[in-house]
Amino acid sequence: NRDILTVLILIFISTFFLPIVFAQDAHQWRLPEGAMEWFGKGRIYDMKYAPDGTRLAVATTLGIWIYDATTYQPLHFFKKHEDLVERIVFSPDGSILASEERFDKIHLWDVNTGKHKYKLQHQGGIKHFDFSADGQTLVTLSITGPSINTIFYHADTGTEKQIKSMDMNHVDFIESYHTTFDRNNSILATGRLDHAINLWDLAKGVHKKTFRGPGNGLGCLAFSPDGKVLASGGIDWNRLHDEEAVRRGNGTLYVWDAVKGKRKHSFSDDDIFSIRSVAFSPDGNLLASGGEFGRIHLVDPNTGKYMKRLEGHSKEVVAISFSADMRTFVSGSIDGTLYIWDIASGEKKHTFDGFFNPLTSDGSFGVSPDGKTIALWGSGQGVCLWNATAGERRKTPINSSFGGHYSLSGSPYNKDGNFIAAKKTWWFVWDRGEVEPTVFTLQSPSGILSYAFRPDRNTIAIGNVDGTFRMFDINRRDYQKQFIEAHKGGVVGVAYSPDGKTIVSGSADKTIKLWDANTMTEKRVFSGDMGALTDVALRADWKTIAAVDNTETIHLWDMETSTQKKFRIAQGAGIISVAFSSDGKQLAVGGTDGAVHILDAESGVSQQRFTGHKAQVKIVAFAADGKVLASLSDDGVLFLWDVAATE
Repeated sequence: NRDILTVLILIFISTFFLPIVFAQDAHQWRLPEGAMEWFGKGRIYDMKYAPDGTRLAVATTLGIWIYDATTYQPLHFFKKHEDLVERIVFSPDGSILASEERFDKIHLWDVNTGKHKYKLQHQGGIKHFDFSADGQTLVTLSITGPSINTIFYHADTGTEKQIKSMDMNHVDFIESYHTTFDRNNSILATGRLDHAINLWDLAKGVHKKTFRGPGNGLGCLAFSPDGKVLASGGIDWNRLHDEEAVRRGNGTLYVWDAVKGKRKHSFSDDDIFSIRSVAFSPDGNLLASGGEFGRIHLVDPNTGKYMKRLEGHSKEVVAISFSADMRTFVSGSIDGTLYIWDIASGEKKHTFDGFFNPLTSDGSFGVSPDGKTIALWGSGQGVCLWNATAGERRKTPINSSFGGHYSLSGSPYNKDGNFIAAKKTWWFVWDRGEVEPTVFTLQSPSGILSYAFRPDRNTIAIGNVDGTFRMFDINRRDYQKQFIEAHKGGVVGVAYSPDGKTIVSGSADKTIKLWDANTMTEKRVFSGDMGALTDVALRADWKTIAAVDNTETIHLWDMETSTQKKFRIAQGAGIISVAFSSDGKQLAVGGTDGAVHILDAESGVSQQRFTGHKAQVKIVAFAADGKVLASLSDDGVLFLWDVAATE
């Protein structure tokens, strides 16, 4: 069920990921060794409009994407980072972009030419960085122990100009800080998780004042352009997982007089929850905040007037940036959506494709039985159908009333060409040729974790987070069996035997079980010296089960003799995903370190190791001919690897 047809290459390039991969950027970034192609722009961390409004920069796990802010066409792709890019900032004239690479590195780029200028290796964790108002100086801030360290660099050369340190011993110290400073680099604001905000005079190196938001934790900080107003977003950490608190909203947006240290305005109602990002317009007359559940609120920071609410994201809004003409702003979310908003109307003006976050969805794809259609999870687009022969999107079956992200596990089609998509406990069935789905609800309070079709494609075996699974008859829209108490942990994998008479289930409770598909009685249990399983795979001939448990060990069980053997990959990282090739001769595994390994399925001898991902590899799957391997990572990138070259 997890095989990927080689036609996937053509479909991805010519449809969903266009213009994700374009020739200029492909040449700018040399593919990792062994990679045939790459898809996806990465997971969004930050975005900024250039001060002159001509360009838009988006920072992701993969690198930095530079767009024309008018046409939205890609101009450059900056890729010199060894790790993900967490934050970016333009120089005042927009000619230089500074980017922070995770683990204390800062890169500077020439925005016009796309060339990398230099890299700074910073000592200590970088909390904030910005250019001076004249663009001549780059200022970085780090906190080590009880000290705030500020380093001033010549922006042109990257050489140090000055280092200043301030002692925080006289201020109640909490390790995790949110920080920002005004563009004149004169006042520093540090915010603690208990919403205590401290202001510091960087020139004199002294603490100025402390003020505190009542009760809520702190999620973000931002100065107005003139440095006179400070905005802070609140989070009530004690109620973050309280369903009633989520329903009511428990976040508060505060506006402070940064000179006097007094609160000017606060905004808190049922629509504001867990503020994660705040940004001022260039003239300081508009303030935008982004929340945990994707809502954006616009307020007037001067009068305290609430302006409007904008909805479109489904998950946390990580960053917001206004255009220079203040007609639009951009917002990005961890759900992979990136929108340009018209401020006057509050409507979405443009949607950027291709940014992806597997952390928030079990994004996948499937091929119809006739091989003519691919069902593909689309970032911010729901589920899309693609014409596999023409390379065109045929329809988007999910409209706004069914918005959000849906899981397509393996091949989601039944024999009649209808297909299934799931979102938590809701399931949707589309009949061939119909746009609107038939909707039915599965009573799975704990959530759906895995599922598999019986070979006749009329029955689904559904594995749940609470360790249960049950059978669902697609034609009758009814359950065949009640919940089966299968495991004591989440069912991470479920599959039918080729004849449909046996079901195999793997669980986080460290066991693999075989079940009679008709009577749902337990036939056999495989256990012993395994941790909590994260993935299971079955050889096509049903002779071997492979399981991984976030260790360096791959566990293989012989289905006939129940004997176990192990392969170990000494890499210092856990293995969390596994797949057999269609002929059963090779095993592919994905690790928490982002590496992908190809092994001989009989001997365990390593045949190839692919590197290129920057986060754990959650899915690996062979093409039907076994010559191509796809790997999908939490970094939001899918690689296609040339397995044939290892033969």
